[in-house]
Amino acid sequence: MNTVDSAIKRPHFMNPAYLLLYGVCVASAPVVAQFIIMAAQSSDHFFWGIGSGILMWGSVSAGFVLSLVCLGLWMTKRSPLRSGGAYSRAAIVGVIVGLLGAYPIGFLAFSTTLASSLGVGRPLGVLLTGVYLALMFGGYMLCWERREARRLMRA
Repeated sequence: MNTVDSAIKRPHFMNPAYLLLYGVCVASAPVVAQFIIMAAQSSDHFFWGIGSGILMWGSVSAGFVLSLVCLGLWMTKRSPLRSGGAYSRAAIVGVIVGLLGAYPIGFLAFSTTLASSLGVGRPLGVLLTGVYLALMFGGYMLCWERREARRLMRA
């Protein structure tokens, strides 16, 4: 690598704004996927009313709040000596965000007619949503921790 390549500031996904965008996308993905499936199956677009707006904006706002919680947990769990390990910090953040977001996002995602016609009830939907959120946010935090460790080793 020459000096020209090292002088260029490259964007990376460790920016907190990317975490907020990621959280909004992850939280609203189940609702968006259900609406896409329902739109493909329906001949009339009766579900694009106020109810779908409440579901979409509710999941977007819940994703934003969960991203803020995730960022806050990541910042408070950081120690000056960087002890504790990336896996444990990512697991703690994933479990806490999964527990906090399971009911609101699960309730929003599995209150559609598609979920009820597939036979997925709210209790199972809340459980699946909690696991989904824990994996998605914990995985992102693990990637974040690993990238941060590599960046600090290079510096």
